[in-house]
Amino acid sequence: MGPCRRRYASRARWGIVVVVAAAAALSPSGVARAADWGPIVRCESGGRNVENPGPSTASGYFQFVDGTWRRYGGQQFGRRAIDATYEEQRLVAERAYSNEGYNPWRASEECWRPKMDDEIPEPRIREAPEPRPEREPPHRRPPAERDHYVVKRGDTLSGIAQHHGTTWPRLFERNRAVIDDPDLIYPGEQLDV
Repeated sequence: MGPCRRRYASRARWGIVVVVAAAAALSPSGVARAADWGPIVRCESGGRNVENPGPSTASGYFQFVDGTWRRYGGQQFGRRAIDATYEEQRLVAERAYSNEGYNPWRASEECWRPKMDDEIPEPRIREAPEPRPEREPPHRRPPAERDHYVVKRGDTLSGIAQHHGTTWPRLFERNRAVIDDPDLIYPGEQLDV
């Protein structure tokens, strides 16, 4: 192998190492292993994508309450958890776990905790935002009169406003039915821009 080929082969190997390291760095820290979700799903929903028969708004395999579903970006997959696939629900469960540990599933802990394979590590719990109160949707103009934007991770209201040629106060006022606090917007929310 000539010196040029060796140099490119070496660069290719380093490229693979960088890609693997980047993927590891981007994975959510403290996320439960897939095997850890089995007992929770069996205890919460019997392993089925169902609605809670009681007064709760819980639905899906993981029995997400609607507020928790929205708080962790579930609306990018469906209005409620039951409208999403298992994989989509698991992604939202991992987001919730990385912020709150197993707290969203504490009600069924007596059922799932003994079935876990080994000791359950609890992540550092960050302060999670308060759930938003349910509201009636306001009367809106027909969709053709406004453009819509779906909030992505890392977006800010001022950044979205600037990108769409308006100001954040106007954007906030236009979306009062969706946004309670201009400093707190969540992935999956749909804004009128």
